Amino acid sequence: NKENAEGKDTNGENDLEIDCGSVKLSDFDIFDGTIRKVLGIPIQSLKYKELRSICTALELRGIKDKPKNEIISCLTKYIANKSTYLDKENDGTTRRLIGCAFRLLNILFSDAFVERFSRLGTNPSRSELDSEIGRKGSDETFWRSVQGQYLTADKAIDKLAFEDALFSKRNINPGHIVRHDWKKLKRMWTDINGLYKKASERFTQSGTHDSDFWNFCDGN
Repeated sequence: NKENAEGKDTNGENDLEIDCGSVKLSDFDIFDGTIRKVLGIPIQSLKYKELRSICTALELRGIKDKPKNEIISCLTKYIANKSTYLDKENDGTTRRLIGCAFRLLNILFSDAFVERFSRLGTNPSRSELDSEIGRKGSDETFWRSVQGQYLTADKAIDKLAFEDALFSKRNINPGHIVRHDWKKLKRMWTDINGLYKKASERFTQSGTHDSDFWNFCDGN
């Protein structure tokens, strides 16, 4: 049949009905980097349409016309990347939320920080070497300044820089201040930049005909 011809294997699919529209990241059972179950049901036994519905619920795009095994692979990558934003060591006060990354980006690309941000990694000037920046290191001084702004309520950074339909269901609130230290904010930027570079590589790969950058972001 058509599904088998497209690699949409129907063997071993379950006859149980699951509420695909309510699936959350916490509903997946993962072992050794592989999704084993979702909502208690083996992932390989889910119907093709159910997998597509789960991707829709998670707002995972770019899986159109992919066979079943590739959709599962995309889901695996999506969940692995989401763990970048959600720290496993939830201590009740410094757990990284999805809005944290947006708050940090608002600061880094603000008029107050963007010039210094663009110079990170370059050699400090002689005057900087003779100042507190030189004594502590320009990198640490910069991120401590970022932390100070991050922990301060400010209408300019407490909201999304722009509205988009992709954000509407994600409960993104840059105004919620989580008390991260400067080292954690620095790691957060490294994670964000790494994900962006990977998406850019896929987007600019030869033979790519999709003009929607979001489809190459694995849901991030």
